[in-house]
Amino acid sequence: MHFTQNEDLGVSLFYPDLDPNASYSIRFTFVRPWFQERYASRMNQKSQKIYADDIVLAENVELPLQMSDFFTYRIPRLVTKDGELTIRLKRAPDVARGERISVEQWRNSGGWGTIASEVWLLKE
Repeated sequence: MHFTQNEDLGVSLFYPDLDPNASYSIRFTFVRPWFQERYASRMNQKSQKIYADDIVLAENVELPLQMSDFFTYRIPRLVTKDGELTIRLKRAPDVARGERISVEQWRNSGGWGTIASEVWLLKE
């Protein structure tokens, strides 16, 4: 499991030495943690965007609350034809933005920008 907070670069994974002639899919396990009621009003993070290199695989993927689920996406072959792949998660546009004090309070309350529990790169 890994997460980021207010960093511009979200959770990222680099895969070298891929078969340029193969097709790939990526499977994630995502779950959104719950927060104590006193912090809930600050915690607006519910979704994230998924990229394969610079191609958007999925926009505004809403993460399930408290119960994990699987999300599988096909990787376009043009992305892996060079034998490498970078998977990157990007936080929602309204997450961890604003004045420094508010962002620090959000961070210190357990705020996250991108999050992944498990990731599998699957060769088809």
